[in-house]
Amino acid sequence: FLYTTLFRSKISNEIATHEQALGTSGRILVRPSGTEALVRVMVEAESTAQAEKIAHEIASLVRSELQ
Repeated sequence: FLYTTLFRSKISNEIATHEQALGTSGRILVRPSGTEALVRVMVEAESTAQAEKIAHEIASLVRSELQ
């Protein structure tokens, strides 16, 4: 169920949009935790501020889609 929810088009589109904006300067990983009831959102970008902004945007969408 969680994998299906994570890859709903809204979430997939949000991730793809940010990946395209990052290009080769960063990457995004979104996956359910194997040990806790949560979804891990990891972002690498040229700056910490950019990574945090993207991570928060994706996490907010995942939260709203899982409720």
